Amino acid sequence: MSKDWWDDLPWHPANQEDQNSHNEFSSDDFHNLTGVEIEGIDTKDHPDYCDAFVSRATWFDRDLTDDELEIVNDDSDFVYEHTMKHVEFLNS
Repeated sequence: MSKDWWDDLPWHPANQEDQNSHNEFSSDDFHNLTGVEIEGIDTKDHPDYCDAFVSRATWFDRDLTDDELEIVNDDSDFVYEHTMKHVEFLNS
């Protein structure tokens, strides 16, 4: 297939980044999460809160899917940090 003059234009579809690569959620995106909701807090389990989990979070104006929430909940430090923020909010 021969190359045409427009193939080198930056806005040509062949020269665009794969848009799907930017829409894939990963642990690198945790800093972009908003509206993180925590459930499973048992006050008898203070200070561990080992049953707490992220039940809902928003990433760029869309709710995370169950699979994406699983990625978030696999990061125990992230869950614990937000659990403590939630507990502090409830106690204020």
